[in-house]
Amino acid sequence: MLENTPTIFKVPVYPHIKKFLAKKYKRTVAQSEIRISGNQRVYSCEEYTVLGKLVKLTLMHRKEKIHHLDQFRNRLTENILLKLTSHQARLSPRIKTLININDHLDTYFKESLLSYIKEQDEDGVPPFNACRNFLEKYAIDENEYSLDAAYKYWQRSGK
Repeated sequence: MLENTPTIFKVPVYPHIKKFLAKKYKRTVAQSEIRISGNQRVYSCEEYTVLGKLVKLTLMHRKEKIHHLDQFRNRLTENILLKLTSHQARLSPRIKTLININDHLDTYFKESLLSYIKEQDEDGVPPFNACRNFLEKYAIDENEYSLDAAYKYWQRSGK
């Protein structure tokens, strides 16, 4: 492998994560960092970006156990393509590590949900409606991540 050659990995993810990333990085990542492979987007994981930092930490701490991995593996029905830096690729991601990336992306999704609800609350929008607005913003269907689940997550978060 050449020193600075990026490598592309297919990462299994939940459907709501794929939609979330597609909208989240639609405007915030420079077009030069997103390359289209066929009809699927390739997300750049440069180490100075939030996504890059998340991926790097996941790859570095891959011995972390995911107790629910097998329980929810059948829900990973979508894939995203990540362009890793040569340094990240040298960490030799295996399938369980790639699935762990989904787990961390799901946490990122939920933190974004909570932040959005707090912003909406400042504008006087009730939390249930804020959850609905968040899911609509990212075009997430009820069968991908339910409004009920989003609202319950907010309630359990301690508000």
